Amino acid sequence: MFRLLVIAVIISFLSITGCASARKETRNTQIQQFQMEIARLRSELQQKDTEIDLLEERLQEVPRRQAVYAKQDKGAQGSAMKTPRNIQLALKRANFYNGPADGKVGEKTKKAIKDFQKANGLPADGVVGKETWSKLKPYLNEK
Repeated sequence: MFRLLVIAVIISFLSITGCASARKETRNTQIQQFQMEIARLRSELQQKDTEIDLLEERLQEVPRRQAVYAKQDKGAQGSAMKTPRNIQLALKRANFYNGPADGKVGEKTKKAIKDFQKANGLPADGVVGKETWSKLKPYLNEK
């Protein structure tokens, strides 16, 4: 009877420790899966942060460009608004731009501005500053 009791205790002990070790393995596997998921999410977050940084940089450029074009220029030749549409019209009349005067400053408009600047001995930076506008504005008044 004592032997039977010892065997029962040993079997119980083995089954208890076996279950504990199985639970421990399951828990370790779950922990590893969670850690892998956390690493994946961190990587995605870093990618999104990089995308956001790039978009913020591009967004900061837009107001500067728009401000350059939208300033009002009042001079001896009267009042003429330096708007993207007027810049396109003047470039068109000066034969540097053949696109629509839609007020959208795209690659065609930028190229036309640079070409106009080169042809007029100005730094070809693609920005319609004071000097560029003073040479471009007379074309706006032509019909």
